[in-house]
Amino acid sequence: MAMAEKATRQTILQVAANEIHENGFRATGLNDILSKTKLTKGAFYHHFKSKAELGLAVAREVIDKAVKEMWINPLKTEEAGIDTLINCLEYAMAANSQKNVSRGCPLCNLSQEMATQDQKICESLKCTTEEWRVEIERILKKDQENDIIRQDVDCKKTSFFVISSVQGAIGLAKSYHDPQTFRTALRCLIDYLHDLKA
Repeated sequence: MAMAEKATRQTILQVAANEIHENGFRATGLNDILSKTKLTKGAFYHHFKSKAELGLAVAREVIDKAVKEMWINPLKTEEAGIDTLINCLEYAMAANSQKNVSRGCPLCNLSQEMATQDQKICESLKCTTEEWRVEIERILKKDQENDIIRQDVDCKKTSFFVISSVQGAIGLAKSYHDPQTFRTALRCLIDYLHDLKA
């Protein structure tokens, strides 16, 4: 694919991802995307055969990338442990703004909206979430082996709890339209993680 074609495809993906995050997948129309990208229908269909294919690309290439950068990649480093996870949460607390929390989590929003609508999109989002969960479980087990966290901690259950707490905090803040609600919920999660330490 030529550089210009790649750039056009990336533009479509970014605009579509933003529209889906702002308005939801079903409410996002092709005309909205064409208007904001200033592309023709022919140019759009050159890159994506359908709206469903576009949605899958957003899940695989935009949302997955964002989750990896924010939550997964920091846990993959050799020195990563429970404190790395806490640092990720602290960063999320500091970074979230009114606009961010009002729109909710792209991963969670699309997962919920498409739960009974598109199996491929849901499976892609599930894979992203599971990669995140597995990395949390891995670093907790490593810290447990090094006596950094308590031996009675169930690392797998805790990994599910961490992700559900983060997504729940974002969902709650979305309902309240209040970043402080998000920060308060994450502070409780951080306190919980500190309590896991030996």
